[in-house]
Amino acid sequence: MRFVMVFILLLLAGLTAYLAPLAPALSKYSAVPQTPQTPQALVLAGVTPEYVGYHQKGPEKFEGLTDTILVLYFMPQEKTLRVVSIPRDTLVQVPGWGGSKVNSANVRGGPDMMRTVISGLIGVPIDGVVLVSLGGVKDVTNALGGVVVDVPQEMKYQDTAAQLNIDLKPGVQKLDGEQAEGFLRFRHDRLGDIGRVQRQQQFLQAFMETLRSPAGLYKLPQVFGAGYQNTRINLSREAAGRWYGALLSRPQLEMVMLPGRFANYGASFWDPDEAGIQDIFNARGPVNPLEASITIMNVGAPAGAARRLKARLDQMGYRNVQVSDLRDGNPSESVVITPQDAVAQKLQQDTGQLKAMKADAGLPGVDATIKLGSDWKE
Repeated sequence: MRFVMVFILLLLAGLTAYLAPLAPALSKYSAVPQTPQTPQALVLAGVTPEYVGYHQKGPEKFEGLTDTILVLYFMPQEKTLRVVSIPRDTLVQVPGWGGSKVNSANVRGGPDMMRTVISGLIGVPIDGVVLVSLGGVKDVTNALGGVVVDVPQEMKYQDTAAQLNIDLKPGVQKLDGEQAEGFLRFRHDRLGDIGRVQRQQQFLQAFMETLRSPAGLYKLPQVFGAGYQNTRINLSREAAGRWYGALLSRPQLEMVMLPGRFANYGASFWDPDEAGIQDIFNARGPVNPLEASITIMNVGAPAGAARRLKARLDQMGYRNVQVSDLRDGNPSESVVITPQDAVAQKLQQDTGQLKAMKADAGLPGVDATIKLGSDWKE
C-alpha cells in the first residue's frame, strides 16, 4: 500500500513538473473547449523589435510594426483551418490615417486597431489578436527540438543593427531557432516580401507536422510555454475556449496568401483583390444569435447603459458582446443593425425595444451593431 502511495505521489510530481510551463497561460486563459458551430477568425502577428542606443534592442513593448501577419480562419462545417498570410505592404484603410500599409495598424492603435483594420479587409469578425515578439519563433522552435524544412535557395544576409546573421544552404535540413528566424525573415530575392510570405507558409506547415508527431505532442507543454512568454494576447476567455475546441477537432490545414497584385501609389503596395478575398473567407453561414459578434454603442442613452446591456446579454448566454466608445448615430433612437434576421429577432425578443435595421450603418467586421438612443429604457 505504501509503495502504491509513493508511486502515485511521484507520478503527480512528475506530471506537475511536466505541465509547469503551461501554468502562466492556464491561469489566465483556462477555459472549457467548445467546438464552435460558426466560422472563427484569429489574427497572429509578429512584432518587429525596437532599438535603443547603438545596435541595442530595447525592452519588448509589442508596439512595433507587424511584418508577419496571419489570419487563422476555422471553418467548422468543412473541418478546415485556413491560414491566410497577409503581406505587410497590403493596402488598407486605417481609421484616422487613410490608406496605409497593414503593418502600421499596430503602431497606430494597438491590437484594437489591428482587429478593426483586418476585419474590414477580410469582411469577417475577428475573435482576437495575438502579438508575437521576435524571440518567439526562436524559442518555440528550440522547444520543439528543431523543424525540418527544404531550403529552396542559398540565403546569406547580415544586419548588425537587427542582430541578424543569415547563412543557409539549399536542401533539406533541420533548422534550430536562430536558423528558423533567418529563414523566415530573409527577403533579399526577386520576390521580396511575397517570397518571405511563401517561406513562412512552408515553415508553418512543417512546424505543425512536427508538433502533431508523437515526439512533438510530448513536447507540447514546453512549446506552448515558450510561446506564451513571447506573446501578448488580446482574446477573451470565451473565445479561447472556442479556439481550444477548434484545434482539438484536428482540422485539415490549408495555407493561402491574401490575393492581390503589386501596385505603386507613391509607395510600393500589395493591392488586395476583394473578390478573391471573399472566395477565401466564404464559410460564413447563418449565424447562431448567441455566438454572433455584437458591438453596443451608446449614442444617446444614460451613461453606462451600454455596459449594463452587455452584462444582461452575457447572462442570457450571448458569447461575443463588446462595448464601443464610438457615438455615431441617431441619438434619439435605439436600433440593432444586422443583415442576419435571426440575430435581429433574438435581440429584439431579449431586449423588448430595439428597432431592426439592415442599413449599411453598422460597424465593419461584426454581425450586429446595437445603438442605444435616448428612448432606451432599462
